[in-house]
Amino acid sequence: MAIRIERSGARTVVAQTRRVLRAFAWSFVALAILGAWLSLRQESAAREADRVAVRCSRASGVCEVSHGDGSNQVMRIQSLTGAAVDTDGSGESARVSGTIQRRDGLPTYWLCEARARDPEAAGIRRAIEQLAAFIVDQRIPSLEVECETRRADSGTAAAAGRVIGPIIGMIIILLALLLFLVEIRTEIDRDAGAVRVRGRSAIPRRRWSIERPVAEVDGVMVRRRGWGSSRMWSVYLHFTDQTSTLVLFPATGSTAKIDRWMAELREALGLPAQPASR
Repeated sequence: MAIRIERSGARTVVAQTRRVLRAFAWSFVALAILGAWLSLRQESAAREADRVAVRCSRASGVCEVSHGDGSNQVMRIQSLTGAAVDTDGSGESARVSGTIQRRDGLPTYWLCEARARDPEAAGIRRAIEQLAAFIVDQRIPSLEVECETRRADSGTAAAAGRVIGPIIGMIIILLALLLFLVEIRTEIDRDAGAVRVRGRSAIPRRRWSIERPVAEVDGVMVRRRGWGSSRMWSVYLHFTDQTSTLVLFPATGSTAKIDRWMAELREALGLPAQPASR
């Protein structure tokens, strides 16, 4: 928050601006949009990475496993002992996995997995069946098969949920920031005998403008919220008809700083000094 008090003869201007906060809020919006876009890109990349292609050639003596994310795994055909479909669980929650078994102490290689009822499960079984036949039948010169993983939480709704959750959190933080986006300009013109206050706030979104005679101002009030170093101050001009208008909100800072601003307002209005705030 920037508070500027300028005096020129009988004219005093008190301006509360939030340029830094406004710039930060717009930057936060830009980052939120960028974060959502990157999350969607990551979701898309994850879905593409689920597709696996296996290409084997007797002539080269190797099988190459290519993943959708661009990673590759090369295996010697002689190191392969078989391929199988493993089922974990039962009923609708059962999941099937396509695996490649290897000798020489090499770990089992997992290709794809899906729920037993998903359409991808049939593709996994078909790919593993052809791969198993190739490994044991030396007469098959080459093989190209594909399978695709479908995660338990995959799908448009789940992907949207993973993106929308953080966005909602960012919106809440942004709204909290915008509550402080209040800008007010107060002009006290003793020659004209007038007080003019113009202000605007982001939440709630509104603008206000008043002009009252200086003679109708009977005090400068301060309202305090919070405790200790987290206190916030709101400063008002109080009028003889028991109405008031906001001139600083929310003002943060030491008690001495608030007292100085209030003293300058009273002096500009020709009001007597009052005891310091506590």
